Amino acid sequence: MNIKQEIGLRIQEARKKNKMSAVDLSKLTGFNKSRISNWENGRRTPGLDEAKILEDALRVPAAYLLCMDFDDSLIQKFRSIEKDYFYKIPLYDIGNLINGFPDVSNNWIPIPHHLENILSPEIFAFSLHDSSMSDLYKKNDIVILEKNISPIHGDYVLFKINTSNTILFRKMYIDNSLMDNQIIKFCPLNKEWPEITTSSAMQFTILGVMQNHLTIFF
Repeated sequence: MNIKQEIGLRIQEARKKNKMSAVDLSKLTGFNKSRISNWENGRRTPGLDEAKILEDALRVPAAYLLCMDFDDSLIQKFRSIEKDYFYKIPLYDIGNLINGFPDVSNNWIPIPHHLENILSPEIFAFSLHDSSMSDLYKKNDIVILEKNISPIHGDYVLFKINTSNTILFRKMYIDNSLMDNQIIKFCPLNKEWPEITTSSAMQFTILGVMQNHLTIFF
């Protein structure tokens, strides 16, 4: 598969995941149906400005649609583009974090340009591994979190149970009603999964706190 075909496939997959027909996407973006068809079939590729419009319509980073995650040198195919437009953050899964954060991530993902204001060395992405937080967050969704900040009541957090090295993504509730004994609950949104209750902060490690309920959709 050549790069044009890969770009076309990504556009088509994103459109279908959004449950859009080509006509729907045409109405939303202003691109005519034949242009969308040419892109999806790998006959042509969208330019940067067109990719930005597709990004907003499909909720998929323009850099991803243009396959910039394959090879940064592909940016040179587009004229008058500054490389800094395409931002990437490290992507982790459970296997990466069992022993803490690695010094260097092997996986990076592009993020939409309008999220550049959240960028910091502490920001990372995590791929959800189960359905415990559905229907709001589904398995394989990619959530944006920040390291080294303290969560507050009601935050969504990624944490590790220290005794078992189990890593979970949950909504955190902090109960201070008992003067001498703070109760912390980690609650799933899917009621088929159990909540975890503890009175000892030593039993868990917060790995990241979700930023503005941000999810990257691929």
